[in-house]
Amino acid sequence: ILMFSKLLAESKLNTLRESVDDNENKFSEDDDEYYSKFNEYRSNINELQNNIEVQKKAVSDLSDKKSSIVDNYDNEVNIIKKAIESAYNDISKYGNKSALDIKTKLDETLKSINNFKSELAKCKLTPELDNINKELATNEITKYKIDTLVGLDSITKDNEIKIDELKTNIGTLQFTIDKSTVKAMIDGTVNVKADITEGELLQSGQEILAIIPKDDSQFKVKLYVSNKDISGINIGQKIKYHFDALPYKEYGELDGEITDIATDAIIDQKTGSSYYLVESEVKNEPLFSYKGEMGELKLGMTCEAQVITKQKKILYYVFEKINLKN
Repeated sequence: ILMFSKLLAESKLNTLRESVDDNENKFSEDDDEYYSKFNEYRSNINELQNNIEVQKKAVSDLSDKKSSIVDNYDNEVNIIKKAIESAYNDISKYGNKSALDIKTKLDETLKSINNFKSELAKCKLTPELDNINKELATNEITKYKIDTLVGLDSITKDNEIKIDELKTNIGTLQFTIDKSTVKAMIDGTVNVKADITEGELLQSGQEILAIIPKDDSQFKVKLYVSNKDISGINIGQKIKYHFDALPYKEYGELDGEITDIATDAIIDQKTGSSYYLVESEVKNEPLFSYKGEMGELKLGMTCEAQVITKQKKILYYVFEKINLKN
């Protein structure tokens, strides 16, 4: 499901990119999130385009103003020329008497010409400003597109991270669920060793159940070996069992083999002594007393195990006891 959601999200992002490139909303109204995102994007684009149209109109108005100013300039020049001619005529006609008045008029006329020249220079700069405004508007649209795509890419990466986190959480929960179920390694019948109730806390290592195999041709025997004796115990060693319920002198003994040895010692909290837990096997064979009575092994029987850990010649053993051998 998560993989499908991820693929669906990637598909929608690709559709959104196509919609941006084609300037067409390719989502249905049912897809509220992406349908709204594209409409918002197109609305922003339209607003920027409207701003461009306003700038174009302003440029057009300035062009018209420029033409009007140029026409007025020509008319003013003609008027000024006529005024100059009239002034020269006045100078000739009136001489020095009117020279001062005419000079003042000429100065005002020249000032007016300079003002018109300044206005004309401003009109020449208007097309350059128009190009700058167009370039700024284009850059603004490009920047908005890039920001939109970067934002969408960031959202995609965030969603991918969340998907990975959810996958990890699912794996952790599944592992916890699997560990909460205890499964027997063999088929058999459950034998309850301790009465427990729901909600009760169990101590680590506490045995509450045992599995009696369907194939009861052999049993497992748990042996408690003291710390001082464990060094001579090895997997595969032969072992002999004497069962308390079937006395050895009357029923004899059974043979077995060591199958597992604990890697660490267990401390007895009451006595403070340590021991190792050793597992072994014994065949489920009946024992017969010297009277011919048959005794059978049963689950939970206690026994004593004997293991040969070291062999010595009798002569050497005697010498060691009397301190004659180094």
